[in-house]
Amino acid sequence: MICLNCYNDTNFETKKEHETIVVRGEDIEIESEVTYCKNCNAKVWNEELDNNNLIKAYELYKKNHGLLTSSDIKFIRENYNISQSTFSRILGLGEKTITRYENGSIQDTAQNNLILLAKNINNFKVLFEKQKSILRPEEIAKIEEILSGREVKLLFNNQNATAYGIKDLFFGGFTYEEQQRQYEFKSAV
Repeated sequence: MICLNCYNDTNFETKKEHETIVVRGEDIEIESEVTYCKNCNAKVWNEELDNNNLIKAYELYKKNHGLLTSSDIKFIRENYNISQSTFSRILGLGEKTITRYENGSIQDTAQNNLILLAKNINNFKVLFEKQKSILRPEEIAKIEEILSGREVKLLFNNQNATAYGIKDLFFGGFTYEEQQRQYEFKSAV
């Protein structure tokens, strides 16, 4: 980093300030972190902080428009214990699409809805079966083991969901707790 005003390259500080970032034509207000030169008090470009500020604005935009956040998408994918590229292929998206979304890029409504539907294990199974021919044998085996039901109960629970800010996970149209009650009811009858 170098201050282009006084050519200082060692003496900087980071300050928090309110900033408006335009995202898809909409003003998004965030508290950003900005680097200043301690010698002349000029703003200094800091690639890492600027990228973080942009991602903050994107995440707020997503929340304001009812889109899944990056952490929501990551949570859904991790519950199936699969890589970003495998999840992308199962969804029928480009190889790096999920990587971009998990790193902060904003998904379109259609892709958002597809990912949201994949949260439901029954929908995920349909997509997996449809895309099985383009997956590697080890990916197929891993996913089939997860979908067999032995790991599903361990992977999908509301304690993990709370950590990612997702209230309910859905199983065939039911939340995890509803599905468990239904299972217990059927077992008792």
